Amino acid sequence: MDLKLSESEKRYIINGVKMGIRVDGRGRLDYRQIEIETGLVSTANGSARVRLARTDVLVTVKMEIERPSPLQPTYGKLEFFVNCSANAAPEFEGRGGDDLSTCVSAMLDKLYSSPKSFDKSKLCIVPGKHVKAFYIDVEKAKELGVKLQQKLEEKLIQEKFINERRIRGFLVS
Repeated sequence: MDLKLSESEKRYIINGVKMGIRVDGRGRLDYRQIEIETGLVSTANGSARVRLARTDVLVTVKMEIERPSPLQPTYGKLEFFVNCSANAAPEFEGRGGDDLSTCVSAMLDKLYSSPKSFDKSKLCIVPGKHVKAFYIDVEKAKELGVKLQQKLEEKLIQEKFINERRIRGFLVS
């Protein structure tokens, strides 16, 4: 997934960094509060819920002993499944979150396919017979992304303006 920025967008970001400010009003060194809870899903070998600003993600990990792939008899398995729930954002309704889910899953697969980032040979129990297989589920439970937040704020401002005009008797149908 490539991110293409116009020259004006690049200048905006660079000048913001130079001035030490961000769009949301935080300073360059300010960070959002993060909350982490572990051990939430009893049927998983491990689980964690991470909340950062308006993003809420639940990750569960299940481990099984399996036969290795004949092409890689000494390598274990890591498989990612990412789900961007319709509860996370309105744009994920129906199949709206599928593209993002597929993109994030592919990115995680690519990240962990390199022996430099994760050595899958460490998951081998008996070469050619038994390996550990980890199934990692990522559920994006709730999000009010920046664009969505801006849209809501714009709508609130518009409603406030309309209500003020209505009170003054200026509303024209």
